[in-house]
Amino acid sequence: MEFKINSGYLKTTNGYFKIGELILLLVLAFILHFGFSGSVTLGSLSDSLFGIGTIVGFAIIVPSIILTNILSGYSSVFELIISIIGFTLFVAVGGMCIANNNMYINLSSSVLIIGVLSLLTGVLFLVDAVLILRAHFSE
Repeated sequence: MEFKINSGYLKTTNGYFKIGELILLLVLAFILHFGFSGSVTLGSLSDSLFGIGTIVGFAIIVPSIILTNILSGYSSVFELIISIIGFTLFVAVGGMCIANNNMYINLSSSVLIIGVLSLLTGVLFLVDAVLILRAHFSE
């Protein structure tokens, strides 16, 4: 098995979106860990586990997809499925954080920021999925 390095992937539209997703995921992870006044809770225990699991899980998945595209040079149906799931989960996390920010009095302002950034990340995943679909149907 031979690997070809495709460094040009990072200069494509898909590569730009993946880098944008990765940057937003890292910002979200740092806000979750450090917050503005210590660690952040996103509401109830199950809400926090759902939000943290989504962010950390995709912070592992997205670099793996970037590395796969650099080594193989093409996107797959798997990447499309991950983008659709990412869109769904990040919109859910964003909506949950914004709703919890209004429901709980003792939450830090970090929760609202995590909510807005999660919605933005979800939109990036949606646009990425549309671009992947368009690329697959044009072939």
